[in-house]
Amino acid sequence: MSSNVTLASNHSREDLEKVKMAEQSSAAQSSHGEEELDRDHIQDPNLITEEDEGNSEPANIEGEKVAKSGKRTSNWEASGVVLGTFLANFISVGTANTLGVILHGEEYDPSSPFLDVSLFKMGFVAGTAVGFSFCIGPFSNFLITRFGVRAPVALGVFLMVFALEMASLSHQFWQLLLSQGILWGIGSSMCFVPAIGLPSQWFSKRRGIATGIASSGAPVGAMILSPVFQTVIDKLGVRWALRILGFILLGLGIITVLLVHPKRRKDGSILVSRYKVFDTEIVLTRGYAIYMAFAFLQTFGYATPILTLPNYASTIGLTAKQGANVIVILNAGNFIGRVSAGQLGDRLGALNILSVYTFFAGFVCVVGWYFTRTFAGLSAFAFFWGLGAGGYWALTVPCTARIVGLPRLGSAVSINFLMNFIPPIFASSIGTGFINHTSKMLGVSTHDPIAFRYLIVWSGLVYMVPALMLVVVRFMMDPKLIKKV
Repeated sequence: MSSNVTLASNHSREDLEKVKMAEQSSAAQSSHGEEELDRDHIQDPNLITEEDEGNSEPANIEGEKVAKSGKRTSNWEASGVVLGTFLANFISVGTANTLGVILHGEEYDPSSPFLDVSLFKMGFVAGTAVGFSFCIGPFSNFLITRFGVRAPVALGVFLMVFALEMASLSHQFWQLLLSQGILWGIGSSMCFVPAIGLPSQWFSKRRGIATGIASSGAPVGAMILSPVFQTVIDKLGVRWALRILGFILLGLGIITVLLVHPKRRKDGSILVSRYKVFDTEIVLTRGYAIYMAFAFLQTFGYATPILTLPNYASTIGLTAKQGANVIVILNAGNFIGRVSAGQLGDRLGALNILSVYTFFAGFVCVVGWYFTRTFAGLSAFAFFWGLGAGGYWALTVPCTARIVGLPRLGSAVSINFLMNFIPPIFASSIGTGFINHTSKMLGVSTHDPIAFRYLIVWSGLVYMVPALMLVVVRFMMDPKLIKKV
């Protein structure tokens, strides 16, 4: 009897030891599997999948900074961040997209003190404003590291408002260049660059459409502000138009600051991606150097029509109001382009869709703008060009995430936008140079639409050539022809 009890006791201990060993082996395998999954998340952000988009939780990557918070992530929070980013684009890039209307008003409105300033110099002011909208990205990341997202956004709103009010008081060219050009551009960059990457933190499966909706604040802003600005110019003059625009930006900017904030985890902690002022290692990432060249060149194609279409409209006999309406139609197409590009990018691959949209924008310049001489024709061109041009602004963040991965997304996006710095500054001046040279070569006036001939060809080429460069990057990511990339 005693021996039987002893044997049973030994048997029981052996069974317990086997169970413990099995549990330890299972836990080790599970831990190993989780580590592999985390590594996959870091290498390919497209592999992240969540049941709840609004509650999506990126992988716990090295370099993230976490601060405790009692609030949980919700769909309402995710939607609020998208709205805040939408407004950041509305008041910054949306205003930049109306600079052609502003420039035309400063050149021809009787109340403007710059009627005797050359088109070349005035174009340099508008180009500087657009260019500096991209140049401060890495330095705003430095502020994000120290003070969070809201501080640089709030500072950017203040600088934009202050710049417009000072521009309305300017009497000399250098004052206008400093306020409306450089200072406004810096404020615009501080406002939208820190915010533009936030939707990618909150959404995984629908990252493209979320970014597309957020970035569509730019064309919506231009659609609303362009006719409003032209109406105020006609009734009160360009100086009061600048002042009123400043107050509009102030009100919307306050709402923007309240809405934008980084991702929270399900346990209530706040996710802040790792930022560096200049992460030089990113440049060595496979395909990223070519992508930077693409981002640099395509901006020439984007800035030129935005800044020159109102003047081209006047050469074919259209009024200033009709020229402003063309910009509205352009941005309507741009809005549809951004949203549709985001949707198609989620389904078919961001790099695939961006290549197609970019080439289409250049193709429309050559076959559409080149032969346009009527309001209807110019409006049709503006709509379809805006549609194609919208692809970059909707998909540059998802494309960058695909190339460099989520851990370095913030720094990489800032470098992307830094590539957009130089082209707008000189786009208008280069365009004026094309117009002047063509008018002399063909013996026509600079106010003849024929003088825009080679400018239009240039605008098409600086879209189509970068599109082919992007195709190279796409096949570097995956050599398969039919593949979501």
